[in-house]
Amino acid sequence: MSRIASSSSSVGLSKAGSPEIPNGARVPQGNGTPWPLGRTISGMSTADAVLDPTKNPADIDPDELFTRLNVSEVRKVQQRLRVNAEGKQEELRLMVGERYRDLLQASSSIISMAASSKRVLQALDEMRDVVGSAEPPRMTRRSRVGEEDNHIQALQSLSAHLKLLLDAPEHLWRFMEQRMYLRAAWLFLTARVVHRTLLQEDEDVDHSWHDYGIDVSEQVPLVQRQWDTVSQFRSQITHRATLSLRESHASPGEICATLLTLHILESRPLVETLSIFLTQRSKTLVAALSSSQALANGHVKTASGEHGKPSNRVRKAILREVKRSLQAALDSVSHTLHTAREVFGDASPREVGMMQQALQYIQEEKAPDSLPAELRVTTQTLLSSLPSSAHFSLLPSTIRSYKPYIGAASTSPSVAQDFLQQKLGDWFSHSLEAVRTAASKWFSSLESVKEVWEIRTSSFTSASMLYGLEPHEKTRVRAALDSLCQQQTVSVWRNALDATETSLRGRLASALHSLRGNSNDNISDAQPVDYLFHALPLPSTSQTVINSYLAGAPFKRYKAGLQRQLHGRTPLLHDVLDIIEESSHHLEEDLAAMQASDSEGRALIARLRETYQPDAASLCTRIVEILESFEDDTDKEAMRRMLAFLGRLQYELASSSPFITMIGCNRKAVDEFRKQMHDLHDKTFEHWRELVIDHITANIWPGVGIEDKGRLQRSVEHPRQPTPALIQALLSLSSSLEAFWTTIDPVRKKYLVGNSITYFILRSCRPDIVGPTEPHQGLQHYWDLWFVRHLTASWDIQELRAQLDELIARLREKLLSKGLKDPQLEADNNMSEYLSRVQVIFAPLFPPPEVYLAAPPTNDKSSKPSALLCYAPPAAEQQFQSTLELVKPSARFGLLLVGSPNGR
Repeated sequence: MSRIASSSSSVGLSKAGSPEIPNGARVPQGNGTPWPLGRTISGMSTADAVLDPTKNPADIDPDELFTRLNVSEVRKVQQRLRVNAEGKQEELRLMVGERYRDLLQASSSIISMAASSKRVLQALDEMRDVVGSAEPPRMTRRSRVGEEDNHIQALQSLSAHLKLLLDAPEHLWRFMEQRMYLRAAWLFLTARVVHRTLLQEDEDVDHSWHDYGIDVSEQVPLVQRQWDTVSQFRSQITHRATLSLRESHASPGEICATLLTLHILESRPLVETLSIFLTQRSKTLVAALSSSQALANGHVKTASGEHGKPSNRVRKAILREVKRSLQAALDSVSHTLHTAREVFGDASPREVGMMQQALQYIQEEKAPDSLPAELRVTTQTLLSSLPSSAHFSLLPSTIRSYKPYIGAASTSPSVAQDFLQQKLGDWFSHSLEAVRTAASKWFSSLESVKEVWEIRTSSFTSASMLYGLEPHEKTRVRAALDSLCQQQTVSVWRNALDATETSLRGRLASALHSLRGNSNDNISDAQPVDYLFHALPLPSTSQTVINSYLAGAPFKRYKAGLQRQLHGRTPLLHDVLDIIEESSHHLEEDLAAMQASDSEGRALIARLRETYQPDAASLCTRIVEILESFEDDTDKEAMRRMLAFLGRLQYELASSSPFITMIGCNRKAVDEFRKQMHDLHDKTFEHWRELVIDHITANIWPGVGIEDKGRLQRSVEHPRQPTPALIQALLSLSSSLEAFWTTIDPVRKKYLVGNSITYFILRSCRPDIVGPTEPHQGLQHYWDLWFVRHLTASWDIQELRAQLDELIARLREKLLSKGLKDPQLEADNNMSEYLSRVQVIFAPLFPPPEVYLAAPPTNDKSSKPSALLCYAPPAAEQQFQSTLELVKPSARFGLLLVGSPNGR
């Protein structure tokens, strides 16, 4: 019992709810499939052997089972058999649920088939009864064998008719694919005649199919169905033929065949076919013009070159695209006119056009040799060209000799030549205007006059080779091209002039901003004399450079830099001038690129120059306004630098700059521009001169010279020389003038320096200078006036000399009244000698060597003027005296003068 209990207790339920057996083996699941056993075959129990799946459970002997197995194993077998039974029941339920619906449907189908079979049997019985009760028709025996032959021939003819109808769709598709629309239309009309013949719709048929016992409509219903299929090709042939008129490469013969298709298939008058042709060609032209709109919209791929400009390869691609588009448009117009004249026009009073020849060939089958092969179409040749053409020989002669009925030809046998010329003229005018509108957009992509002129040359060459245009039409084409070229050339010039003005404004504003900041970058522009002696870096080349042009580039840049230094072109000045000189150079090249040998081209060039010169003069006027619209600055030092820069810029534009000569103005405009620049230069110089001299007189002499008594006092032993303040003032004026007129010509330089000296004396040598009462200070001013008197002697300005003489006389009286003696106030050669020693550093204040007044001849060798000196060289035997105070006197040792002999 303990064994049985232990065995029974070992049988339980697994986690999945199925009974468990020892060693982890589980009983089969609900579907009857046993779970895999945990033991091997060698360790299989007796119960497992009994429940072998390969054995039939019905073969199990219960007695043997209870004999061999214990209680737990019997229960195990019982449980497994129960599970198998439940699985089989589940499978049966599933099978019945799925197959029951199919079973019901099958039974319904069987019942329906049985009912249909009964109806078929009933119909067969009825047919047997009807056939048995019918009387056979009485057949008339033919007495002659010939009648039987005719019946056979009728059947053969019927088969030929049917074959033509059956094969027609295939042949029609083939003809349309090969663009043989006239043959397609002819075959369609032939098929229509065949259909009418079969249905006895033609009244002129000799024999009827009923004569041979054939009722086509009843016995051969295929005829009508096939004709319904063939009849649909009419609209397709018309539509495709109309669209084929847009093909620009079609020959006049193909166009004539297509128009003839519309004429015979749709019964359209020839005038209407001409209108259709021109309408379709207008659409072709519009499509050709629209396909090139990407060029005008900037859709051409570009590759930037230097400075962000398109490379030469891109520019050449754009030119090729413009040429191609213009050539395609002109070819389309020319081909249309040529084709229309070939088809509808009469070559001579005795020779009609191609359309009339084709119509005559259709009616008479006679035509000249010039008629194209695609227009030599007859029904016989058409049927012979079809596959299995031998069958069509059985067709009656009325069909094989069929000719399309040309109804419109009776009312309008041809197109009137006057109407044709008017129609073509209107179409040509409309098309030329469309081409001109589109070409104006293409031309807008051209960026130089050279490109425009290249397009003009190529388009004129193409226009002269257009074979379809008459002379007056070619003249209109050339006139339209000239109008486009003139429009784009003027646009290119105006854009270039506007860009020049904009660039000048930007460069000038940038330069003035740099001068206003007084940075180290513009030191050369603030001190142009120093820039003249500034050493440029020597050019260097690499040994690996193979190209000779690249090897010589550094030397060319070095040469250009030396030339700029020689002409006083400081960096900022060159930067401003270069932008307008480069633009004028390009414009000059554009003007030179306009070359033409024909009279039309020469007239166009004359019109362009007349149009361009006012625009160029307007640019010059705007440049004057730009340079004139200078705003003052609160910083006087920056103001002086900017005015000096503007003065040099204005003088360069008025004299040495090639801008005005290259820009292309007429002589009157050139002279007016230079005059305005000189006037503006004078105005700028006067403004600059006032600032410079006011600064000198207020801060150096006589402003400081009158008030600063201790610093400017000299030893009484050597009073006959100017004060350091005057020398410093003159040096400041001299250096300022050098900064203003670096490259001014001697004649104008004399004029400007004379004005500066005059203004300086008027501002500094005022009547209140005789006001000081101290003798020593008055004596210093006395000799300062004498020095200025000697300085202005070379200018021969009578008003200044009279004013200075009056001031000197008044100051002399003051000094004499203070106790000074006449010998102390007598002028001797010391002042002249002093002036000869300082004439080199004061050279800008003297007249240029070419124009200064010659000194009076003297017997003294030392007084002879040098070729480069305004005054004679100083005497070498005289005792050296310091020209300038090189060091300011110390506040502690105010009485020690560095330049005096006592201080040595």
